[in-house]
Amino acid sequence: MQEGCGSRDDELAALREFVADPAKLPAAEALLAMIKKHSPRAAPTEDEILAELPPSHLDHLLTAEEASEFEKNGFLILPSALPPAKAREMQETFDDLESTFRPKLDLNIHERLNLLDCLALDERLLELTDWAATFPKVWGIMGWHISLYIAQCTAYPATAERGEPEMTRAQRQRPETGSAGAPPPKSTHIWHRDSGKFFSHLRDEGGQDSGHEPRVSLKVAFALSDMDERTGLQFIPGTHLGQGMVGSMMHIPAEVGTAGTGAESEWWDKEWGNPPTAIGIPMKPGDAALFDRRLFHSEPLNPYVGSPSRRMVFLGYSHRWLRPRDEMSALGQFGHNCGAIRRQLLGAGPSGGTGYTSPQPEDVPLRDWVRHYFGEEGLSLLARNVPLTADKLKRDGAKL
Repeated sequence: MQEGCGSRDDELAALREFVADPAKLPAAEALLAMIKKHSPRAAPTEDEILAELPPSHLDHLLTAEEASEFEKNGFLILPSALPPAKAREMQETFDDLESTFRPKLDLNIHERLNLLDCLALDERLLELTDWAATFPKVWGIMGWHISLYIAQCTAYPATAERGEPEMTRAQRQRPETGSAGAPPPKSTHIWHRDSGKFFSHLRDEGGQDSGHEPRVSLKVAFALSDMDERTGLQFIPGTHLGQGMVGSMMHIPAEVGTAGTGAESEWWDKEWGNPPTAIGIPMKPGDAALFDRRLFHSEPLNPYVGSPSRRMVFLGYSHRWLRPRDEMSALGQFGHNCGAIRRQLLGAGPSGGTGYTSPQPEDVPLRDWVRHYFGEEGLSLLARNVPLTADKLKRDGAKL
């Protein structure tokens, strides 16, 4: 022992005194979370990896038809992704979150609630991260080198008064083609792509997108309330393949066409109103939607009176090297109770910082799970950004 250092018993006594001091409790909790997050863990065994995602996941693999639809439209709808009992459980979880955080955030029942880092707020939400009906679609599209970069619970209560009704398709027209002297119609939605500055930083020096912009991330949205075409998610199909947004102008590629004819690529000012090709997605509690972050999408600013509050849980998956958009503190909060694959999704990096760009086997146990069922051929497809679909499954199970 070095001169000047106390004994181990003295160090433990000092630590106990520190933790016991109520004034230092926040610091103690933060220290404990850091220790839990970074403590070394033994590499998972093959049996542990396979048991974490049971064979039921194989019943929900991405199909070739789904892969084609996602590539064409930029989204997939998965009805009844959560069975009724699980949907009710998640609704109860949301009830608890609302009753806790509306008072804390000083929000009344008519104001929007937006809870980032929601996985750290209630452990019951964690099972949505690798849910059997959705997660195989995610890694089938994105590959095995993924983690969560955002987790968000949102609640839009019905407004106290009816707002301006949504425009009909016949009313959605450019200012120059509308009635003489009439002001341009205003959009009832905030159209956007995800990840803020991300896509603008991919532009070339001339200010235009550099060809086909990479996907990088996608989201899964779980519905926990009834939504019709007016009150739920809104998508503009095919815009994930366009050139993004310059100012307020959204690019809608030729395959879509703002007039619905597919005749030409056009730019649409979101201040002109909602594009004619925009569609609303009706969803019921337990339904899920997967959508590409490049897809132009929105939620109505508020539901119509008489409709239930719109409640959704959004989970964003990206390549592991992308920095998260919220604190993603669930790893420190609950990671010690999670298996290796779920820890990967929560942002664990056992090999250190370089493992996020040059992953070691212990960083990406999901790769071993995929290899077991799809072999090296499956990994090779994902390495070339080719979706891994159910028809590639090796049911005899290639060895790790």
